[in-house]
Amino acid sequence: MNTNRTIKLLICIAWVLTSVNTVSAQTSWNVSGGGDWSSAGSWTSGVPSANTAIFDNEDTGTVTFSVAPPTVTDVSFRNDSGALTFDLGGNTLTMTATNGLRMGTLATHVNDVTFTNGTLSFLTGNNITWSVAGIQNNLLTFTGSTTYLSSISTSTSTIGTGAGAAGNILSVENGATISTRNNILIGQVSSTPGTNAINVTDATFIIDNGNRGVALQSGNLNITNSTVSVGYLGASTDAGALNNSGNVNFNSGSLSARYVRMTPGNTFYIGDGGAIAADFHMSYSAAYVNAPNGVHVRSNGSIAGIGTINGNITGDAGAGFAIAETAPTGAWPNIVNGNFDAGNFDLTFKLGDFPTELANDLGIPQPFDPPYDQLMVNGLFTHPTSITIDLTDYVAPQDQDYELKVLGWTSETGSHVAPTFYNGSDLTYEYKSDGLYLTAAMAAALHPGDANGDGLVNLSDLQILGDNWQSTTATWAEADFTGDNIVNLADLQILGDNWGFGVGPDVSFDQALAGVAIPEPTSLLLVGLGGLLVTRRCVA
Repeated sequence: MNTNRTIKLLICIAWVLTSVNTVSAQTSWNVSGGGDWSSAGSWTSGVPSANTAIFDNEDTGTVTFSVAPPTVTDVSFRNDSGALTFDLGGNTLTMTATNGLRMGTLATHVNDVTFTNGTLSFLTGNNITWSVAGIQNNLLTFTGSTTYLSSISTSTSTIGTGAGAAGNILSVENGATISTRNNILIGQVSSTPGTNAINVTDATFIIDNGNRGVALQSGNLNITNSTVSVGYLGASTDAGALNNSGNVNFNSGSLSARYVRMTPGNTFYIGDGGAIAADFHMSYSAAYVNAPNGVHVRSNGSIAGIGTINGNITGDAGAGFAIAETAPTGAWPNIVNGNFDAGNFDLTFKLGDFPTELANDLGIPQPFDPPYDQLMVNGLFTHPTSITIDLTDYVAPQDQDYELKVLGWTSETGSHVAPTFYNGSDLTYEYKSDGLYLTAAMAAALHPGDANGDGLVNLSDLQILGDNWQSTTATWAEADFTGDNIVNLADLQILGDNWGFGVGPDVSFDQALAGVAIPEPTSLLLVGLGGLLVTRRCVA
């Protein structure tokens, strides 16, 4: 047999086998007017699978998914015109490459891409790459029941970050959800405002990481009737914000952030004055707002949470500011380093289990006086037209009277207004030269078995005990009548011994006990109840 011919034949066979089994590095869409992603005929090199899917023929129409698509490396849009809609049909399209979704590779590319009815999942890297210099007027939309998922916290998505990029928009709308853990950069670092933006309208936008967020390098984040939760807004560092020019336009909905770092010359506006509320919440720990040009709360806006605002605060009529108790003496939960013109604000202070909850949580020996402060204005405080003290969760101290400073200031102007007490009896208040003080008077001694403090021992108290059965962190209000923080047979015995105190029993104790769900271990409980039912007495 001819050796040369044999070698050539083997080479040809090897080439054929390699050609058959090698997946092309990319495959391009070749259907005009839309088609089925899952059909091999829609692509130049078969359905994308572990390779790049390219759209580059000025593609238009709707791409459907008749079956769940294989995982792809990435999807690259390189159209100069046209509009594409991807109806995922409830399926998930998963991308594995560092740049999973690429919007344009040349400055001339103008893509208009919409995803709906499914999930985009990014497993690695920079999820959206949109960074070509000079690229303009590209639109990427997530709408309807579309969900964008990424759990990668070390990556960064970019929108119009190349030099000269303008008019590039990411739109999240109409019920769509973005849930990610990576940074998103809008526009290039510049002192000149740009036109690149993220628009969130009737949607949900979450960056689930306290240190990751949206950097407004020269672009805008526009929020309308949506839920947005991020680690930071404005810039990833305080110094970085000084070089940026982007802005937050929070019109309505809910916005939670750990850090808001506004760029120079931009006021942080909360609300647009419309009918839909705009609630800003300082979240996570050590939250703050840096606003050199100030914070302005419009009539539909409000501020809540715990944190520091560095900048002056002003507001339109109807603006709200809600402050909840959280900290012991010397640790103001809310600080304003600037002037606070509260003349148009409705201020609300929320009191809780005072002061037992704080003492237990922080290990502070009682008594301590005053136990905490709620809002400190390191500047000029202009008094509001109304102050509400919310007593819904308030529990009076058991050991002594306390003087509580809820509001402090460096200087003040305007008239003192009498607080309105909501959902509870009025507390004594006093305006002093440095703040507003309340007196939390010691509660009358509670009768054994009276968990809710209403002066009765009845079914309500038994239900509280059942709800907290075997808790090891309980308070009196949670049916720990022995003071050992445990709800057990000893507490049940006390409640049974005092059943009917105040007005007499509405039902017998054994009837009441049969109607309250107290968890296992039932055998131990029944043994205890046998003795309890024998010794129980009704106290009138």
